[in-house]
Amino acid sequence: MYLLSKPISSFTFSDIVQFCETTPVEGTQLDFKKSYPAKDGLKKHFAAFSNSRGGVIVLGVEEDEKSGLPRSWPGIDVDNKLMERIHQSAKSVDPLPRYDVVHTDAVNGKSFVLIRIYEGDNTPYYVQNDAHLHVRTGNVTKPIDDASPDTIELLFGKREKASRTRTALLSLADQIFDAQMNEASRASGHGFPLTSPRQFTNTGGELNAYILPYYPAGPLTTPRDLLNFASTHPISTRGGDRFPRAGMTPIPDGTAYLYYDIKSYHYWSEQVHASGLVYMLIPPGSKLTTGDRCLDLGIIANRLYVMLKWASQFYDHVGYHGSLVGRISLNKVRGYQVTSVGGSEYGRCTALLDYYEWYFEVDTDTVRKLSTDLDWFIKLVGRISWAIGIQADVGSQLRTLFANPALF
Repeated sequence: MYLLSKPISSFTFSDIVQFCETTPVEGTQLDFKKSYPAKDGLKKHFAAFSNSRGGVIVLGVEEDEKSGLPRSWPGIDVDNKLMERIHQSAKSVDPLPRYDVVHTDAVNGKSFVLIRIYEGDNTPYYVQNDAHLHVRTGNVTKPIDDASPDTIELLFGKREKASRTRTALLSLADQIFDAQMNEASRASGHGFPLTSPRQFTNTGGELNAYILPYYPAGPLTTPRDLLNFASTHPISTRGGDRFPRAGMTPIPDGTAYLYYDIKSYHYWSEQVHASGLVYMLIPPGSKLTTGDRCLDLGIIANRLYVMLKWASQFYDHVGYHGSLVGRISLNKVRGYQVTSVGGSEYGRCTALLDYYEWYFEVDTDTVRKLSTDLDWFIKLVGRISWAIGIQADVGSQLRTLFANPALF
């Protein structure tokens, strides 16, 4: 259902008409409204979609109440007052939901209003002065009693379950990496098991980064579709960085790439999982002519950017819109010579610690806008730069780096 998989700002009046002509059915993530509900507004819908899987509301489409199919799609009159009412509905929910609202171009004075509500990462969401919780079930927004098992699960179980699921997915990724390394060792003729494969990298250190949905509820696609998409839609730079790398092979729940030089114990590992996990474990930098180990924050920023851009492209492909969590870590880097994003003239230091770690939370819309809005990414790289010991402001350096046509 392409209305759920693309940015709502990309749709025209004609696109919505064509969408309705395909007879889409209302469901847990799609709701039609002929007009703005005069009595209760959309506050219950904001709460219900936030408490469930998120979704899109289309104003200007009349639905058949029995079938959930669109009956007519005349559009709606759009003015500032209507848009303010929508925002007021969102403000009537606590905590405040994350959402986007746009209207299409007008045809004969009518437009469609599209409201994307993201799955909440701070459940439960309540309508103010309403004793009930609201969830999305089928094509209906309905209240559930606070004492019901569903509500207890929503209140206390959803976040804990999500944390356990994310931990299990990351454990699987680590197990797959270890198994791949041991198989590479066996196939090379060395034949010895690597009890701790990550100790055997020639650079002495590693950059590990991942991003995945906050609530990984299940597969977003099939592993075969994922492999096809990864093979045909990589993100590349002219400097040679690419994510994912060519030559991905099947693994449980997804596909992976591993380069391994048994002589130097140098490896490069990438994994993408149907659950939405995007993962890489690679060398953090290169050697200087002096023999020192170098952490070039410009190279690290570029590799993170390419991975995040591909992840955003993948989430669009499968229609996932919502909260994301991730982590970036540098391991075994004590003594590395660190240069700033723009080069050593902007700052240089020596890494003092063996291990650095940064967690982040973001949403799919913010990651999607990286090409035009670097603010969030600048803050993320700024955290990395400062923690390692570089005082220079990385903002202008990153804007210059990613504005360079020779890079992309």
